[in-house]
Amino acid sequence: MSSDRTAEPMNNHSFDLVVCGGGTAGSAAAIRAARLGLSVALLERQSQLGGSATAALVTPVMPNAAAGTELVAGIHRQLHDELTRLGVGEVHGFDPLWAAIVLERWTAEAGVRLFYHTELIGVRKDGPHLAAVQAAALGKRFEVRGEYFIDATGDALVANFAGEPTRMGREETNEHQPMSLRFIVTGVDVQRVTSFFRNKSPESVWPRQDLPGLATYSLEPQWLTEQAGESEELARWQAQLTFSFYTIPGRPDALCFNAPRVFCTDPTDAARLADAYVDGRRQIVEYWRFFRQHVPGFEHSRIETVAPLIGMRECRRIEGRFVLCEQHVRNLAKFDDTICRCNYPIDIHHAAGDGTTLWYLPADAWYEIPYRALQPQHTTNLLVAGRCISTDFVAHSSYRIIPVCRGLGEAAAYACAMAKAANADFNEVDGRQLSRRLQTAGLMPAAETST
Repeated sequence: MSSDRTAEPMNNHSFDLVVCGGGTAGSAAAIRAARLGLSVALLERQSQLGGSATAALVTPVMPNAAAGTELVAGIHRQLHDELTRLGVGEVHGFDPLWAAIVLERWTAEAGVRLFYHTELIGVRKDGPHLAAVQAAALGKRFEVRGEYFIDATGDALVANFAGEPTRMGREETNEHQPMSLRFIVTGVDVQRVTSFFRNKSPESVWPRQDLPGLATYSLEPQWLTEQAGESEELARWQAQLTFSFYTIPGRPDALCFNAPRVFCTDPTDAARLADAYVDGRRQIVEYWRFFRQHVPGFEHSRIETVAPLIGMRECRRIEGRFVLCEQHVRNLAKFDDTICRCNYPIDIHHAAGDGTTLWYLPADAWYEIPYRALQPQHTTNLLVAGRCISTDFVAHSSYRIIPVCRGLGEAAAYACAMAKAANADFNEVDGRQLSRRLQTAGLMPAAETST
C-alpha cells in the first residue's frame, strides 16, 4: 500500500467550528461554542480532555484574583464548583481523573463531536482562510472541514501549518523553561508528612493549615534540596532538584509531586522529548526511594501514577496582530478589547539549575490580555487560545496558568459565535463589543483596584 496517500475528506463531517486540542483552553472553547449553538468538532491527540490539568497532573489551581475577586469565571468556575460538589475539588485544586470525566460529560451534553487519538499533520488553505485541518488516527488520514478554527494545541500547531510566524523560547538566548513530569504517590500518611515539614520549616506549608475547610495545600521544603542532593538516590540530579507537592481533594492518602524537573532544548523535537521522559521517570523512582527512606509518613507509600503527558511550560507562540510583552505585565496594561485578566506573577523556571524568577503584581491589580493577541497575522478564520497566543517569553511565564487559559478558550468561543452571526472573519469582530459581551456574561467579574 502506498504510504503517500493524500488526506481524504470525512464524509458528512463539516462544522461551524473546529477546535484543535482538547486541553485546558480547547475543552473550554468547544463546550462554550456548542452551548452557544454552534456545531463543533474537537480534535485531541490524547484519550481524555483537560490537557496539562489532567494528563500532565497539574492539579493545583494557581491563584488569579485581585482584591479577593477571582478574575476568571465561566466554565473555569463552573468546573470547580462541580468538582467541589462531587467532593473531589475546591478553589485551589482538584482530582485530575474527575476533571477529565466532567469535561468529557459536558462535551457530550453540549453536542460536541469528539475525536480522540487524532494527530494533526497539516492544513488546507483557500487564500487567507483555512478550509480544513488534516489529521491522522489509527493508520487513517482524513480532513475535518470547518468555517472557523481555534488552535488550542498549546504548541501553535495549526498556526504553524498555516504558515503563520511563530517564536519559541527566550528571545535573547533561545532558552526554554524546564518541563516537569509529575507523579502521584499514594499510601502516604499526609498528616505526619505535613507535621514533619511544618516543624522543620513552617513556611514550607502553604497556605496555613489553620484555615478552615482547606482541601488543597502545597508542601515546598526547599531546605531539603541540599540534603537530597547529597543522598545516594538523587546525587546525580543535584543541580536540578526541586521539591513541591500537593494534596488532592478527595484522596487523603495521596500527594502529587510538581517534580521532577527535566530539560529539553527543543520541545518540538520528538527524540529530545523522549530523552526528557526517560530522565523524568528515572528521577521519579529515586525521588520516591529517597522520601520512603528519609521522610516520616512515606514508609508504606507507592508510586500510583506517572503523568502520561509531560508538563510543558512553553513551546511555540504565534506572532499575531498584537504581541503582549513584559512591559504590559509590569505596567498593568489595560485594553479596550480585553478578553481576560491576570494577576499571576512573572514565573520563570530557569533553564539550568533549580532556580525560579518571580515578580509579583500588587494584590489588588491586574493586567489584561487583548483580543488581538489571539489573532494570527494572515489567517482570518483562525484564532489561537491558551499558552500559545501572541506574547513574548516573559509575559508568557505569567498568563500560562489554568484559569487564564480556560478564560482565553471561552473568549475565543464567544468571538466565533459573533463571527458566525455576522458572517464575518475573526478580524472583523469588534474586540470592544466582544469584551462587553464577556463582561455581561460574567466571564470577567469586576474587581476593585487601586491602580
